[in-house]
Amino acid sequence: MARIARLTLVTLACLAALGSLTPLTAARADTQSQLQDTRSRLAHAHAMYEAATTRESQLSGQVAAFDSQLGTIGARLDAILKQEKELGAKLAATKAALGGLRAELKLQQAELVTAQKKLDAEQLVFEQRVVASYKTNDVNYLDMLLGAGSYEDLVTRLGLVRQLARVLRARRVAEGSLDFDLLEPELVYREGRLHSIATFAQNEAHKLIEEFMVAANVAVASFLDGRGVPLIFRIHPRPAAGDLDKLRETLAHFGIMLPKPEKVRSHDLQRAIRAAEGGPAEKFVNVQVLRAMRLAVYSPDNVGHYGLAKAFYTHFTSPIRRYPDLVVHRILKAVLAGARPDEMDLAATARHSSEQERNADAAEKDLVEWRIFRFLKDRLGDEFDGVVVDITRAGLVVELDDYFVQGLVAYDDLGGDYFIQKSRGVLSGKRSGKKFELGQALRVALAAVDPVLRRMSLIPA
Repeated sequence: MARIARLTLVTLACLAALGSLTPLTAARADTQSQLQDTRSRLAHAHAMYEAATTRESQLSGQVAAFDSQLGTIGARLDAILKQEKELGAKLAATKAALGGLRAELKLQQAELVTAQKKLDAEQLVFEQRVVASYKTNDVNYLDMLLGAGSYEDLVTRLGLVRQLARVLRARRVAEGSLDFDLLEPELVYREGRLHSIATFAQNEAHKLIEEFMVAANVAVASFLDGRGVPLIFRIHPRPAAGDLDKLRETLAHFGIMLPKPEKVRSHDLQRAIRAAEGGPAEKFVNVQVLRAMRLAVYSPDNVGHYGLAKAFYTHFTSPIRRYPDLVVHRILKAVLAGARPDEMDLAATARHSSEQERNADAAEKDLVEWRIFRFLKDRLGDEFDGVVVDITRAGLVVELDDYFVQGLVAYDDLGGDYFIQKSRGVLSGKRSGKKFELGQALRVALAAVDPVLRRMSLIPA
């Protein structure tokens, strides 16, 4: 029993000793945890140190590269500064040269002004001599222009050319050729701006050249056709019966009578033009006869030229500005050389040339009208002389004499009367009896202009 009691006491003592070791075990575990944390922190700090070292190395490389670039930029800047100095020197030299050029230009301008004044004076003398020659009915213009004695041989030959041209013209008129002596607008510019609208009319030189051009065109067409060689003719078909009937009615208003449309010949139209010559309705009658004509076109099929009264006609004399003339030149050249002309679709060429001619004429007409309307836009309220060229449902169409453009006088601006068109050529007021007729001169004032639409509104002055 005593032994058991001692064992029990030893056991209790051991248990008591073990109980006192438990806090030490816990402290040791805690110490180990802190040690592990410290190691982790040391490892992290070491990693950060390594990263910092690597970054420092990278930054050192970038600094070195930046220093290199800075050196390069400095060298370039030195080069730019050097170039700037060189350019400054060149600029100074250029300014000096420019100053010399300006001085030379002023001298040339002064010489040009002097030359222009001299030319203007000579032009004035020339124009005065021309006017004087017309007033005295001096027909020998060539002596005046070329100078008597200096070009006697040339003057003699040109005198013969003039006589021959007159013979050709007389023969053409006798055959029934129609000559429309219509005035055309000529735009006069000064310093790049439209200054005025002048009248361009053919003089004797134009007519002389025209006669020989017509003769050449007829000769070539007759020569090639007589040998059965295909070519491009310049044809002008007979006017349509409806157009002739309308013209017949219009001319009857002026006491100019035409046969029935199916019997009208070019001689009849020629007489109508001569009947109005020198009268107030001359321009109007010429325009109406011209409008009754069909368009002249190009064609490989010949039907003659009604306006020129020629059985054979082509365009040959202007190959530098008209393609059909160039085609005829090539054909004639081949025939004269005994060769066969190159094959080509003459019908397609003629058709295309006719279309392009109409397009070009329309474009030119539109452009000239636009410029004239734009010029007139600065003259609103001004008065102009005109002529009544048409009577429409909207009012009277009046063409300004000196400007070659048409405007409308609305019925509301004719005095508040009610107007009745008794015939194609006469408009009569029901209450006042006031009449407006085709071809009648009318003084009008410009009320409004639209250059883009090429329209203008007029009111009686």
